[in-house]
Amino acid sequence: MAYVFHNRNENKDKYDGLVKEARGIRNMGILLTLGLIVCVMMVPFSVVSWCVELSVFNV
Repeated sequence: MAYVFHNRNENKDKYDGLVKEARGIRNMGILLTLGLIVCVMMVPFSVVSWCVELSVFNV
């Protein structure tokens, strides 16, 4: 892979393919991280609201 990046002018197609693949992996990592953060933030609130609803209906 270092050879491809070192000689990117001679291997333009391979270089472009690797860069495109790397960007896709990076974007997927960012989306997974953001999704995990949102889930961690939302799940406690939904559990608390579910418990509050149960306690309200039981009274």
